[in-house]
Amino acid sequence: MLAGVRASATRLRADGHSAEAAEAVQVARRLAAVVERRFAPDYERFGDTGGLDAATAMLLPPFNSPDATVMHRWRDYQREAARPSGGLAPGAAWKADGTSWTPQVALVAYTAAASGDRETARRWLDWLDAHRAPWGSLPEKVTRTGNPAGPAPLLWTDSLVLLTLAELEPPPARGQ
Repeated sequence: MLAGVRASATRLRADGHSAEAAEAVQVARRLAAVVERRFAPDYERFGDTGGLDAATAMLLPPFNSPDATVMHRWRDYQREAARPSGGLAPGAAWKADGTSWTPQVALVAYTAAASGDRETARRWLDWLDAHRAPWGSLPEKVTRTGNPAGPAPLLWTDSLVLLTLAELEPPPARGQ
């Protein structure tokens, strides 16, 4: 929600709706305070329970300004939500069935790229590439044994991969 309100403010400003943009900025400030009050400093799925959540990624670039505490918890999430096949669960306290979820892996790759952590972004992109369905598309999930599961292609994952690749592209040379 916070990322959406902030994006709305930017879009409204770009479209010349300065009063509405200012109102959206105020809403974003109030919502950011609620997120901080309710979730910081642990950033668990339900505020103070449920384990670290993949949503910590949405508090980092490109959705939000970098924050050292959130970055630390985002790294903790990757360690605590790790699955046997090498991917991630939606949360650290997610059911222990060994299933990895590709949208969360792709989200972490995207925020890593946007935060300047190219190595982490590439590692997660490589993992996704290695766990595609037999016909080449990205599935929703990967089983504990590394086999694709769930619907494929999954557009949420695909979109995040494309955004990550774009983020990793070097900027065009001046004048191009």
